[in-house]
Amino acid sequence: MHHLQFLSDRALGKIPTGAHFIRSFVTEHPLYQKDSKLTDQMNFDLMKMMSTLNNKDSESRRGLLSDYA
Repeated sequence: MHHLQFLSDRALGKIPTGAHFIRSFVTEHPLYQKDSKLTDQMNFDLMKMMSTLNNKDSESRRGLLSDYA
């Protein structure tokens, strides 16, 4: 049942999809110039953040999975 609630919350927009999560990270990055281009530093920061998603106490994990983290 827990899995179904997770899917329901994601479908309702209560928690972000993976694509929305990444898009938000990029558009909120301080170096983003609203030109659809990612700098090397932005790519590095994105990969660094993504590498923390498996850490139980990661803020990024909480942002992606909400209370399901």
